[in-house]
Amino acid sequence: MKKNVIFENLLALLTEQLTRALRDPGWPENSLLCSLSLKLELPVSAQLSDPGGDFFYSAQPDRQRFRLGRGCAYRYQTDEPKADKNHSRLAALQQAFRNLQTRWAVFSPDSSVQGSQPAAFVGFAYAAEDSMSAPWRNWPNTLMTVPSVLLQQDGAAFTLHLSAKTDLLRTPQQRVRQRDDWLQHCQQLFALLTTAREAQAETDALSPLQAVLTEPENSRWLHLVEQARQAIHAGALAKVVPARHLRFQSSCDFQPRRILQKLTQQFPACTVFGIAQGGATLVAATPEKLVRLRNGRIYCDALGGTMPCSDSPAQNQILQTELMQSSRIRREHALVVDQMARALAPLCTRLQLPKTPAIMPLRQLQHLWTPIEAQARSGINLLDIAARLHPTPAVAGTPTAAAQHWIREHEPFSRGWYTGAAGWLEADGGGELSVILRCALLRGRQADLYAGAGVVADSDPQSELAETDLKLASLLGVLGGARPEHGDNDLTGRSPRAAG
Repeated sequence: MKKNVIFENLLALLTEQLTRALRDPGWPENSLLCSLSLKLELPVSAQLSDPGGDFFYSAQPDRQRFRLGRGCAYRYQTDEPKADKNHSRLAALQQAFRNLQTRWAVFSPDSSVQGSQPAAFVGFAYAAEDSMSAPWRNWPNTLMTVPSVLLQQDGAAFTLHLSAKTDLLRTPQQRVRQRDDWLQHCQQLFALLTTAREAQAETDALSPLQAVLTEPENSRWLHLVEQARQAIHAGALAKVVPARHLRFQSSCDFQPRRILQKLTQQFPACTVFGIAQGGATLVAATPEKLVRLRNGRIYCDALGGTMPCSDSPAQNQILQTELMQSSRIRREHALVVDQMARALAPLCTRLQLPKTPAIMPLRQLQHLWTPIEAQARSGINLLDIAARLHPTPAVAGTPTAAAQHWIREHEPFSRGWYTGAAGWLEADGGGELSVILRCALLRGRQADLYAGAGVVADSDPQSELAETDLKLASLLGVLGGARPEHGDNDLTGRSPRAAG
């Protein structure tokens, strides 16, 4: 059966379900937002197709889990820079969610819908004081939005969450209008799905990329790393993570859907994001979970220490041994674990840490990884935890305040959402946020990429530069195939020796 026939039948069935569900919904009088959750029968191979307008997409391929949201039933955002630091920004976001949560009515006419909650997309920039200048113009510093239509896959199960302000559902006439609006959104959303066979049949027309901006220039960035080492030796810092910003130009517009498909295929162990706002699309394949909260259990990733991967099993074993045995990398990793554990301690009744780190292997990189688990104290929620953890030592450094100050004083650009966080807050209070790494902001033919490296006392500047090259190369291969040539700023792909 062809795709359009499948989705036409699904739309007809959905119309019947909505008509029945909206006859006498019985929404609570004091509710602000109402959500209907419906089970769907979709091909398990359905994938994201060409998105248009604003959308929110996340995928965890290894867990067979994805979400795709369109439209806006509820939105909270901050645009003005916050001089009162990260905790106040996330505290305000948490209060906005609590106000919504207490007045969020969730209804499912289908008893087979189990364990799938409607959710609000949440994302925020690295720095509370970021004014979101170009290339992040028209992006909020902090955002929470409940999509009008949210499609979720968990294994072979698909659920559709339809949300609207309760004031739009009071009368029969309003409910008919809202039903038709939902159906229009669903029709657009189903048009975004394609089957795996159709996706494979498409040909990629990747264009070579030309570097048009590097800040800071390589020589200047090497000098920054040396300045960071001097600050560490002077005792002002234990670790700091300077970043680089590169802009590339393509001969044709980037196609976010194809890039997201490639990221999903090539980085199945990562969380893949596609976030379209203000005429630009952020795409990312991040390995770092900031926090997941489920039934009172906290799960976090402590990442610190990087090595390349090799196609040769023997060579890869050598690299893994060096990653595990390098005293410098182990010290850097211990700084990340210790600070995250201290941040979590006041929020937990029990904290579990492995005695030794593991290795997280990815497509081109591998990291030292310590999974952290904890039992949250009563009343602790996802954003409480995020406010304590963000920014982690893996993206800022330690001590946090000193590292953030150093970055503000020395980085010649604003990070925007790079090294911020994004994810989903579910109606029952659970959810997951990931640190935004391995990302590109796409606007027409322009792509802005970022990469950083952790600097400690005995870091080697050239090795740290090579590590950022390797991180950038993993995404450049998805965006444009061929490695760009740009003189002194060429991404050489040098393999870092125990790069941090």
